[in-house]
Amino acid sequence: MTYRVGLAPCAPGMPRATTARTYELRGAEMIARLIQILAVLTASATLAGCELIGNVFQAGVWVGVIVVVAIIGLVIFIISRVFR
Repeated sequence: MTYRVGLAPCAPGMPRATTARTYELRGAEMIARLIQILAVLTASATLAGCELIGNVFQAGVWVGVIVVVAIIGLVIFIISRVFR
């Protein structure tokens, strides 16, 4: 089964082909698109915006801390090898 999805013309008298994008969704594509839409809707309904942003920044801080510690450890290792 094929479903056609598209937009209506912008103004009366304008040809549909120049104002709309039409594409076809078939079986598995339709289900995949539906799952994507449901996932976004579920995430937006269940996660508070501020909480989500806070978690992203918190994860970023920890990644930064780990990278800085790794770089300091690498510098100490290189200096210890040079002065051996």
